[in-house]
Amino acid sequence: MKLCRAAVLSVLVMGCAARQAPREASSEAPPPVTQVLAFDAAQGQFPEGIAVRGGEAYVGMAPTGQVLKISPLGAVAPHGRWPAIPKDGGYLTGLAFDARGALYAGLVSFSPQLRTGIYRLPAGAEEATLFASHPELAFPNGLDLDAQGRLFVTDSSTGTVFAFGPEGQGGPWATDASLRGDRTACGPAQLPFAMGANGVAVDGDSVVAVSSDQALLVRIPIQADGSAGPPQRVVGPDCAAFYGGDGLVRDPKDGSLWVAMNRTNRVLRITPDQRILTVEAEGVFDGPASLAIVEEGGRRWMYVTNFGFITASRGGTPRLGLLKFPLPGPK
Repeated sequence: MKLCRAAVLSVLVMGCAARQAPREASSEAPPPVTQVLAFDAAQGQFPEGIAVRGGEAYVGMAPTGQVLKISPLGAVAPHGRWPAIPKDGGYLTGLAFDARGALYAGLVSFSPQLRTGIYRLPAGAEEATLFASHPELAFPNGLDLDAQGRLFVTDSSTGTVFAFGPEGQGGPWATDASLRGDRTACGPAQLPFAMGANGVAVDGDSVVAVSSDQALLVRIPIQADGSAGPPQRVVGPDCAAFYGGDGLVRDPKDGSLWVAMNRTNRVLRITPDQRILTVEAEGVFDGPASLAIVEEGGRRWMYVTNFGFITASRGGTPRLGLLKFPLPGPK
């Protein structure tokens, strides 16, 4: 399905997520949010995807396809050569590292010069190449890998989760009505097209995926033979609490699920005991899109990309950048 440039950028800022139905809102004070680095809209530096490795952040620029490596002190260097995206010709979306240090990126193409799919840059290599594609893969968005190195990819256009093996083999893994877009699910349509499966995270013996239009979190069991079990609606629909998120990450320390709430400029943490904690930073967050956890300076931090497209689309000056805030330590 071909989408116009404005529509595609709108897709990148949509989503909804939660881990369990929250029992109540928390009144705990949110942590301070600081900026690691600012980006330049004039250079097409709209940061969307993020992955971390060795204390450094790797951030993808959606309109250009460039990936930047950013140190904890804000030093910036290009990371590899990725397919150059022509103007209005496509977008770079989610990023993920495997255990060997190879970096994967989703690429949505509207240009005959590029092929939609997942591109990979092996550790130590200089040029990324096509790793996996499929005739039915239209809008690869969220990426995550399991312990066996299998890559799970959401397709936001078709409402499908794809799975690809270590050699790029694979295809559609799970599809369900709960993963499909539905423009009327949360009242008057916000977008001119339907938006299905979005953020994704591997959680032990299951995969959790955000269903954006339907304000759902869907858990898909991984069966003994690797196939998908029946999808289960874990959370939602909850249009009031989780509409407008973009970015899903599971904290391996305590099982909390974090979600970037793009349209409300905040980040939510849903704890295993079903509390919901809110991180807000007025005047700092601007369309937070993706999240990643990094260890730095003896403690753990949440890194957040400020995508800022909504502000830009309304004629404002977006606060594009990489942000961070400290994660809670052991009690």
